[in-house]
Amino acid sequence: MPTPPLNKQEWTRRKAVIEDALRKGHPPPGTAGSHIRGAIAIAAEALGIGPASLQNSIHRAKILKFSPPKWSLYKASEAAKIEQQTPDTVRTRNQVADLQKRLTDALEYASKLEDIRKSVFNLQPESLTIPTWQIKTTPGKSQPEIPTLFTSDFQAGEVIRSAELDFPNDYNPDIFRERYRRLINTAGKLLQREDPQMRYPGLVYLRGGDAVSGDIHADLSETQDTVPTEQTQMVAEEEIRGLEELLKMVPKVTVYSVPGNHDRTTFKPRAKRFVALTYDYLAIWAIESYFKAKGETRITFCAPPSGDALYQVYGTTHVLTHGDRIGSRGSGGFIGPAANISKGSHKVRTQYARMGKQVDYVDVGHFHTAMVLPNAIVNGSLAGFNEYARTELRCEPEPPTQTMWWTHPKWGLTTMRKLRVDHD
Repeated sequence: MPTPPLNKQEWTRRKAVIEDALRKGHPPPGTAGSHIRGAIAIAAEALGIGPASLQNSIHRAKILKFSPPKWSLYKASEAAKIEQQTPDTVRTRNQVADLQKRLTDALEYASKLEDIRKSVFNLQPESLTIPTWQIKTTPGKSQPEIPTLFTSDFQAGEVIRSAELDFPNDYNPDIFRERYRRLINTAGKLLQREDPQMRYPGLVYLRGGDAVSGDIHADLSETQDTVPTEQTQMVAEEEIRGLEELLKMVPKVTVYSVPGNHDRTTFKPRAKRFVALTYDYLAIWAIESYFKAKGETRITFCAPPSGDALYQVYGTTHVLTHGDRIGSRGSGGFIGPAANISKGSHKVRTQYARMGKQVDYVDVGHFHTAMVLPNAIVNGSLAGFNEYARTELRCEPEPPTQTMWWTHPKWGLTTMRKLRVDHD
C-alpha cells in the first residue's frame, strides 16, 4: 500500500496515533534508561508504515510548520522506574538511546538536503556531462596528455600515534594539512616535469571518499580531537586552497566526487540514499558553492547520487567508487587486498557491461594500499599506517601516498606515479 502524502489531515492522524502511544507509557525518541518499545515504533506499527517513514514525517511536519506531537504526554511506568539498574543494562540503554538519536538526526539531515542544496548552496542537480576538453578531437591531430590526480582516504581528524605502532607514522589535523599541501605541491612539480611547456588542456581531480575520519567506530570518537563537522570544514578549506593552486597551473579542472564509509552520518552502512547521508556530500557542496560564488567557470563538479562516478578521458572509461561497495570484502589473507579488489572490480565492470557501458578501469580507495591491477587503479591514503591496520588486520606498513597518472589520446594510460606525502 503506498504511503499517503503528508498533508495536514494525514499529519493530524499520525500525530494522534503517536500521542496515544505516549499516553500508554511508550517513550519518545532519545529517552535514556527505558527498555519499553518506543512510541515511534508502536505508532508506526499501528499506522502500517515503517518507523523510519514516521520519523521522516515528524521532520517533514516541522518543515511544513505543522504542530508537533506532545511528547510531554509520556510518563514513565512504575515498572520502568523500579527496574534493576545494573551497569550492563544502563550501558545497553545508553547505546540504544544514542542509536535512536543518530537515526533521528540522520533522517532530519536527509529530509533537508535538497532544500540546503538549493537555498544555501544554490546548486543544480548533478550532471555526468563530459567536458569537451576530455574528449578526442579530429583523428590524427596531436593532443597533449591529460593528467589525473586521485585523492582519497584523507581521514582528516584521525589521530595516529607512532608509539602505538612501533612504526614512524604520526597523524593529526595539523599533519593532514601539511600532507595535503605537500600533495598539491608535488603534483605541480610532476606536471612541469612531464611537460615543461605545460600544454595540458586540463586536469581531472578525483575525490575517492573517506575525506573525514568520522565517528563510525567508538575508538575514533574517543581518540580524535575534532568532530565530523569540524573535519568537514577543515577538508573543504584545504581542498578549496588546493584546487585554486591547480587552476594556476592548468586551464581547466574537472572534479569527480564520491563518498566513502568513514564519512557516513549513520551508524551502519545503508543502501538507500547512502550518498546523501554523508559529511562528504556537504564538503563537496561547500567547495562547489565557493567557486560558483566566485564566478569561476574553469572548474566543473560532478558528485553523482549513485556513489559511482562514470567518466571518460580521451575515450578511456573509468568508474570512480570508494571501494567498500565493490561486492568483495575481507583482508585477502597473506595475498593482501589485491585478490578482493580484482574480484570486486570484475563485478563492477560486469555490472556496467550489462547496462551497456564498457568500463576500462575501476578507481578505488578504501584499502589504503596503492597498486595498479589490470583493470583497477587502487589509491593509497593520506593518513598512512594506523593502529587498525597494525592490530586488527596485521597489514604490512604502507607509507602515505596518493596516485597520479597521465592519459594519452591514442595509447590510453601511460605514466603512473605514486606521490609520497610524508616528507618532501
